[in-house]
Amino acid sequence: MGIFEPLYESAQRRELLLVEGGICHYHLRRDSQLTIHEIISTKPGAGSKMLRRLMATKGAKSLFAKCPSDLPSNEWYSKRGFSLVRREQIKSGRTLIHWRLDLETQPYRSNVGQNIELIYCGTASPMDEIALDHGFLIGSQMPKSCRYRPYFVDQNWKEPNRTLYMEKLSEYRPRLATVLDFERMEQLDEVLSWAEEAARYVETVIIIPKVNGGIKQLPYEIGGKPVRLGYSVPTKYAGTTVPKSDFAGWPVHLLGGSPSAQLELYHEMNVYSADQNYIAKIATDFCKYWGPSAGYGGRYLKATDGIDLPNAIYEAFRRSCLNVMTAWQQAIELPQQKTSVHQLSLFKEGIA
Repeated sequence: MGIFEPLYESAQRRELLLVEGGICHYHLRRDSQLTIHEIISTKPGAGSKMLRRLMATKGAKSLFAKCPSDLPSNEWYSKRGFSLVRREQIKSGRTLIHWRLDLETQPYRSNVGQNIELIYCGTASPMDEIALDHGFLIGSQMPKSCRYRPYFVDQNWKEPNRTLYMEKLSEYRPRLATVLDFERMEQLDEVLSWAEEAARYVETVIIIPKVNGGIKQLPYEIGGKPVRLGYSVPTKYAGTTVPKSDFAGWPVHLLGGSPSAQLELYHEMNVYSADQNYIAKIATDFCKYWGPSAGYGGRYLKATDGIDLPNAIYEAFRRSCLNVMTAWQQAIELPQQKTSVHQLSLFKEGIA
């Protein structure tokens, strides 16, 4: 049968992972162990891309792999947090090392430095994979379906459904999750009740105050979990009217808005995390990508390249991901300066 039949079957089960310069054949077992059968990287960075996708696989609670003891791949597993479970000697006399990465006990880490978590709110499309490959964490609005296990979960503020939402939090156990928007003072008890329940399943609860004077009524901790305030970045569609000054002293999560607006707010607030799908929208609707010198509206891919590329919306989105990551990293490196998004355009945009 050779290797081709198993690879074909894995592809049919969506358990064959391909990235530029890499391939991974794996299987997700019923007990939530994701077993890596083969993982091959021929290009620097390809292994890290595949590992990010594997770690975000829905239903996976641990990653497991066997590797001959004489191969340099063992160093790769060790450096990426895998634990050596045991050594096994097989009939050929060769020794296999068993490696395991427990996903449920992994420490949470920032993806752009300074303890900041940058999140792309996915749409169950190939854009999720592009975002993961460029270092974004994945978020999702529940109870919609998602392609990868979400790091951040947002409730549907237009049609809140507490029962379904909490079921999803219980299933995915995300790092961060919002609760019912705090839009009127008389909602306070209900909002805190949502937060108390959500705290059973998440590490940090995000409360979104949209009523003036409401922040003073909120606790810094609920259900034994820290509270982070959500700032709904003002756009033409929505946003908060609560003054930014009211958020002083609180850790803040930026909800929505453009990368330009979020970067400006980073210098005005105590930002710990930010989510968005703006870059997906401008790619899908206009085939535009974001760059700091492009202003708030983005830049047309056709205008910069002169032609419409194959899969142009995905190329536009890829460029945005690269530019957004670079812009945040540069902003973090200059924490004492009130650097504007236009000053950040000094770096070369990632259009290669």
